[in-house]
Order: sequence, then structure tokens, then C-alpha cells
Amino acid sequence: MLTLEKEGRSVRLTLRESRVKDGRITVEGTLTLLDDKRSQGVHASFFLGEEQVFPLKPGLELHLLAERMPDGMLLYHPRFVTRTADGRVTTEAWPNMMAPAGMEFSIRNGEVGFSFKA
Repeated sequence: MLTLEKEGRSVRLTLRESRVKDGRITVEGTLTLLDDKRSQGVHASFFLGEEQVFPLKPGLELHLLAERMPDGMLLYHPRFVTRTADGRVTTEAWPNMMAPAGMEFSIRNGEVGFSFKA
């Protein structure tokens, strides 16, 4: 509801609900593998609500899902997927992280870490 006032007279306008949905955001950042002191710069573009996969090295991938919260913050859901030579796949979920759009966030667990700025 929007109220306009002019010369002592008020007019109330009802605003329609937005039909624009969350769209594409750009995630830029650096993935860092601490075990061999390498860092890999990554520029990626993906849709909110869809998981993006970042290959870190053979057999190790970072899966990252971003969603916009009602207050405008971005919530990130990271997990690491390891594929062994014999075909076994293991998944390790990491803690979710929340950051304002445009702010950098980072996390490290043992020898692996990464940071992103969206």
C-alpha cells in the first residue's frame, strides 16, 4: 500500500506483487587448495536455487548452491564430492553461510578452503 498526499488530500494506491523472480547472479571468487598451496581463480555465473559445480582437482569437486533470503541476504549451501578411482562417491556437507550481496565470505576445513564474493 502506498499513500500519496497533496494539499491535505490523501490517495491510497495498492501496489501489485512483483512478477519478477530471482534471476542470474554472478559469483566471483577464489578456490584455494591448501594442501598443495595452489589457488585457482574462478569466474562463474549461475542461477539462484541451482547448484554449480567447481572441479578443484581430479576426484574432488565443490558443489555450491545459492539462494536469496526474504531480507535480501544470500544463503550458500556448500558440499564437497569426492570420486575415487574405483567409482565410489562420497559427499561431505559443510556449514551453510549467509552473506549480504557483494560481500565476501570464506570457509576452511582442514586442508581445503575457498572464498567467494557475489
